[in-house]
Amino acid sequence: VVLIGTLVKELKLLPTIIEQYTKERAIVPVPKDKKFVNEKDKVWLEDDSSRIQIKPGPYNAETPASWSDLDFDIHKYSHGSVMGVKGIEFEGVVYVEEFCVAGAPPQPDGPSLPNSEDPISADKGRYVVIMSGIAGAEPLQLQMMLNYIQGHLGSEKEQSEVISQIVRVIVAGNSFPEQQKKAGKGILRKQLKDRQHESEEKREYINLLRDLDIDLAHLASSIDVDVMPGESDPSNFTLPHQPLNSCLFPLSSKFSTFHRVSAPHMCTADQTVILGTSGEEIKNLQQFITVEDPTEIVEQLIGLRHIAPTAPNTLPAYPSEEEDPFVLNVCPHIYFVANQKSFSSKLFIGDNGQHTRIVSVPEFVSSNTIAFVNIDTLSCFPMNFSTDF
Repeated sequence: VVLIGTLVKELKLLPTIIEQYTKERAIVPVPKDKKFVNEKDKVWLEDDSSRIQIKPGPYNAETPASWSDLDFDIHKYSHGSVMGVKGIEFEGVVYVEEFCVAGAPPQPDGPSLPNSEDPISADKGRYVVIMSGIAGAEPLQLQMMLNYIQGHLGSEKEQSEVISQIVRVIVAGNSFPEQQKKAGKGILRKQLKDRQHESEEKREYINLLRDLDIDLAHLASSIDVDVMPGESDPSNFTLPHQPLNSCLFPLSSKFSTFHRVSAPHMCTADQTVILGTSGEEIKNLQQFITVEDPTEIVEQLIGLRHIAPTAPNTLPAYPSEEEDPFVLNVCPHIYFVANQKSFSSKLFIGDNGQHTRIVSVPEFVSSNTIAFVNIDTLSCFPMNFSTDF
């Protein structure tokens, strides 16, 4: 038989709603990076009419096969993934022997493939700078990074070949300081008994917002700046995140080069299609699959033609009845995921000649690192602004 449907898993380690409720009030909180995937999880394939259990084939009553015996591991794919399987049906179970996914979607004309992987190489081109997680960053490192992008730092070669060729800066989420949550709880719930201390917290947070607006205004005065909301930013809780309110950026919003965008975010720089997320879907996927590397996960998502397969089951997302906003109809030339633990990069080559530069952008607050991506050659390199020598 040949079946096409949506992957459903019976996750034994996934806590129920009651367990989540009780653990939220426990002394030791449940870690967000806990794994819920298990070799003994039951796997189903379903569509609008029914579902059927699938197991690794071929069928053998004495020595059952495991998923690792096949050319693919089903536990590398999360619930919500759409795929086709081929196998033998026996007693209401399909024993899978082959499987396939949709594959990378069509890609419009764009940049040529890079000739080398060397950082700051001799290849000429224009750059997009991607940063994320700048909230709470040390002022010195943050100012060094902003000065570098504006051309106040760097060697003559860097300024002529890299800095002067920057055409867009993308701030990919988690830009607002954590003090917002503390201040908000103090104001709304009246938990702070000392009103003077409460006023100081509010004043400090307002100053941080003003500094962020000033920094973004300096960038927007000379270059296009896209600001995406992240998990900790004041936007809606569910995906896709709506653009941040303009009242948060009174200075930056005066520039036509300042763009408040949604997350996920897709844009074009000349003919180069850029797609990026603030990273929530990657962190959620890592809990339900055996793959850890964000670039490998993105490569799978391109093959599945879906940005967030776990939404809305385990990843909060706004319900859509007619059209799924996370379906990937176009293969981007650059696909980045932000707010990750470290920088990594990979060049994906599709079966029909698609080529996508996949970039894992780390949080600046913990890594002091941003990413430079060449939109003409798809080469990529990190830039670190750490002061630890």
